[in-house]
Amino acid sequence: MEVVGDPVRVLLRRVVEFVDTFKCETSVRPHPILEAMRDLLLALGELEALGYSREELLSMTTPVREVTRRSPFFKEMCDWDHGGPGNHFAISYIMEGMNHCPPGTAEHVLEAYGLRSAAAQQHRNKVRAQAEQICKVASEPERLVFVLACGPAHDLASVKHSLHPSSRVVINDLDEAALQIAQIKLQDVPWKLEVRKGSFVRCIRPSERPDLVVTGGLMDYVPDRLQVRFLRRTFAALAPGGTYLWTNITPDNPDRLGIEYLGNWVLLERDESDLRRLVRESDIPLDTLSLERDPTGAALIARVRKPGGA
Repeated sequence: MEVVGDPVRVLLRRVVEFVDTFKCETSVRPHPILEAMRDLLLALGELEALGYSREELLSMTTPVREVTRRSPFFKEMCDWDHGGPGNHFAISYIMEGMNHCPPGTAEHVLEAYGLRSAAAQQHRNKVRAQAEQICKVASEPERLVFVLACGPAHDLASVKHSLHPSSRVVINDLDEAALQIAQIKLQDVPWKLEVRKGSFVRCIRPSERPDLVVTGGLMDYVPDRLQVRFLRRTFAALAPGGTYLWTNITPDNPDRLGIEYLGNWVLLERDESDLRRLVRESDIPLDTLSLERDPTGAALIARVRKPGGA
């Protein structure tokens, strides 16, 4: 019987109950697992509201991640270097969206939850928005596009046959393996492809005037101070009429507790007021900024457009 007024003990009980759902060796039903997960996340939320630190909550829930790692989705969430080299495996897994766990197992239920979560869906949605923006700009002649921190370049690869032959696209990433995958996807394209390995911060050279810069979900990992510097520099570099597109996870992500404590995936959440503040601090006119949410409401798609151009 639970002890009223002792939320730590309640959480520890929920941890045991959740882990126990993975001990069944026969075919399992989804409902008990999802119910145990719901109760676990509710207990975590209560302790967060009471001021318990992330480190304390991670320590209390260590057994949870020992079993969730049996799901390939959550194993990637536990192991990847968030926003750094190696995360292209997790990105590709999310984009594929296929459940590779045997049906009738707890792992299959957990995998389905992860791949259908708003956190995963918003990633697919924003990649689609990035691809549409790339196509819109680079289908015109003589365009210069930068896709920074491109990873496996899912956005660019999906529209590679729609770009104008005279356009030039520069892809950039710190991860050599991700760039190699991107180049395989983009081999034999009729337009000009350039690859630059290294930091996204100074990838654009002083003499270059991009028509489009895309950083996608990179800013989910970039602190405000660096983001302001990058925004200011990128906006100054844009050609007249040029656009910078980026995205950010919002505080309305309903699966935050799940991805943080079942999978150790932590993102820097920002809402509309946060992005407007960052744009102001970057000395960019607010009337150049447009904001929209993806269909899940969990991600913001932001664009600043430099005045001028056709």
